[in-house]
Amino acid sequence: MSEPESWSPCPAGELSQLQETLHQQRAKLRARRRFLIASSSALAATGGMVALTLIPSSPPTPVKLTPVSCREAHDLMTAYLAGTLKSDAKRSSIQAHLDRCPGCKRLYEANA
Repeated sequence: MSEPESWSPCPAGELSQLQETLHQQRAKLRARRRFLIASSSALAATGGMVALTLIPSSPPTPVKLTPVSCREAHDLMTAYLAGTLKSDAKRSSIQAHLDRCPGCKRLYEANA
């Protein structure tokens, strides 16, 4: 076993140098904390702005349904089945007609 080192006084200025090193490390740590707080605040603000731009300002206008006769439903059935109707309103009107007309619904199901 080795003998324990005996105590000796610190060289002149060593404690002040140690104190200065600790002070610099604390200053760096405070700067890092400030940077993290500032960057997280900026990120949160940016995320909030993105969220606000993605949320629609007003709800979409509902599609106005116009009544469709059985004859019109029969005439448009091929286009409806193919998914080639250009008008969302017409597509919704035909769907509403199929929901309430059993004869047209049977025709639709026979061709689907």
